[in-house]
Amino acid sequence: MGYIYKITCLTNGKHYIGSTGQQPSERHKQHWKELRGGYHNNPIMLAAWQKHGEDSFAFEVVAEVSEELLLEAEDRYMLEFSSVAPRGFNCQGASRTFMTEEMRAKLSASRMGDKNTFWGRPHTEETNTQKTTPTTRP
Repeated sequence: MGYIYKITCLTNGKHYIGSTGQQPSERHKQHWKELRGGYHNNPIMLAAWQKHGEDSFAFEVVAEVSEELLLEAEDRYMLEFSSVAPRGFNCQGASRTFMTEEMRAKLSASRMGDKNTFWGRPHTEETNTQKTTPTTRP
């Protein structure tokens, strides 16, 4: 069994729709841990979290569905709640078809330069050697 859940920013009314095969309480904990830590993979929702604070966000389960229909149901709820950016926090649909060129550009810009988590960190000698050594395939 799988679950469709909704994270809502109570301040601006934007939603994030997600799906999980885990217990919803575990997925909730994962999202909150990543948001609190400042490393959530959704830069739009992370920015809203940092601007409005944890108390402005709510997590709720909206549906319980079979695992086979999980991604289809997630897409349907994204449309129902208008959760795809710029109206919501979802960057793309569960079927990965919603991201526009404008969203790709914004997402790319949000991870460039000093906003990139690897910014200013040098590669190790081992990594540099691996990058310059050709790989042979059997």
